[in-house]
Amino acid sequence: LTVCSDVRELILSGNHITDIMPLQSLLALKKLYLGGNPITDIAPLSHLNKLQYLNLTKTDVKDLSPLESLKNLKELSIESTPINDYRPLKNVKLNTLSVSILNYEQFVSITDISHLKQLHIHQLEGVTEADLMLLAKLKKLEALTIENFAFNDLDFLTQNQKLKKLT
Repeated sequence: LTVCSDVRELILSGNHITDIMPLQSLLALKKLYLGGNPITDIAPLSHLNKLQYLNLTKTDVKDLSPLESLKNLKELSIESTPINDYRPLKNVKLNTLSVSILNYEQFVSITDISHLKQLHIHQLEGVTEADLMLLAKLKKLEALTIENFAFNDLDFLTQNQKLKKLT
């Protein structure tokens, strides 16, 4: 891949890739699609400083700490990925995050990603309506999608003044 050093977008979804070490030399990369691969280690991505979009949906990645250094990463899609801790994303200036099932601890760790403007959650487990008040920490949140959750009370919305879209 060294001959492809100017590649800006790479789609490798569903190719049974396990080792992404060759990607570490693609320093111009801005968009990377790795979904549907049995990848576990994303450390080779830690030096891709121009990366703005990353899709890790349906991978086996558990540790997001290699993404801590990616200051230009704006959008991350990690549905159906076994992430337990989202705290490594706390200082990444993500605008958009898409996740699948979140338990209470995972939900709490997401509320520390203060730059989020769009949050898509497909399911919450062990999270109550009262817990949704933690979303008030996301001061820049403009769009929120929470699927498969029965709302009885929308009081948490009063704490999010920039919220423009709720689905």
